[in-house]
Amino acid sequence: MKRPIAVLLASLSIAIAAAAPPAFGHGAASKDYKTTIVSVKPDGLPVDVRIVGGDQVRFENQGDKDLVICGYDREGCEPWVRITPDGVYVDKNSKSWYQNSAAVDYGDVPADAGTKPDWQRVRKGPPFYAYHDHRVHWMGTSTPPNVDTSDPSPQKVFDADIKFRYGDTDGVVTTRLDYVGGANFFKRNLEQLIVWTGVLVMLLVFALDFRKRRKLKAAEAPTPAPATLEGNES
Repeated sequence: MKRPIAVLLASLSIAIAAAAPPAFGHGAASKDYKTTIVSVKPDGLPVDVRIVGGDQVRFENQGDKDLVICGYDREGCEPWVRITPDGVYVDKNSKSWYQNSAAVDYGDVPADAGTKPDWQRVRKGPPFYAYHDHRVHWMGTSTPPNVDTSDPSPQKVFDADIKFRYGDTDGVVTTRLDYVGGANFFKRNLEQLIVWTGVLVMLLVFALDFRKRRKLKAAEAPTPAPATLEGNES
């Protein structure tokens, strides 16, 4: 009896852990957030920008001039990625390269970062680059303060801009982050439902196992010997 109960308890623990929300709610780690492209300005540039895999921003250069993705510097345009007709290059000594090295926060930046570019070709073609951009994701360990987790409708968290340069033309991609993890009744009570379902299944397994053991015990019980009638002995 110990073995089925132990297995069921382990399965129940795994189910509860899976039902719990992740600590970090950004990127592909959580389905509670959705990033969308609002606009790419100016219009008419041969630059395609989209969100792929739910987590990454993808720039594609569809023209014959260099496309530069600007880094996290809000004031100017720190060249971070260059998508050119002859390949895709990343400056691995840029401040943004180091800032983007951590998955759930901005990475540490060495003192000499950005002083001497280290352009490395990461691919000869095709001319696109997809990457995780901290600016378009929620980086906190808790839900945003302006979000009502009990509201199932999409809720705007913030807008964000990604600057780029095509040839000599400056551009900007505006994105929007929405919280889409608002809970309906079943979602709000998912963990409790999983727990109680597990408890009911465990009780059912216990009852079936107990019944099976009783049948086996009854089948293995010795058959009583026939009674001897007194007075028939000669």
